[in-house]
Amino acid sequence: IKILQKPVLSQKARPKPAQRPLTEAEKAKLSHLVGKIEDDGLRASLERLGATILGERKPKGS
Repeated sequence: IKILQKPVLSQKARPKPAQRPLTEAEKAKLSHLVGKIEDDGLRASLERLGATILGERKPKGS
């Protein structure tokens, strides 16, 4: 038995799809949803998360 030690072959990671820009209505809704959060860091993180989620979804009617 011969044991060969070599690097694990990995597939190239696919590039992330580009996010679409949010509409003004989506931005306003997102700001309203997180507006009552007092912690600035938490509010900013949740705004980024919300923008990422909304940017991945297709707008209604398309």
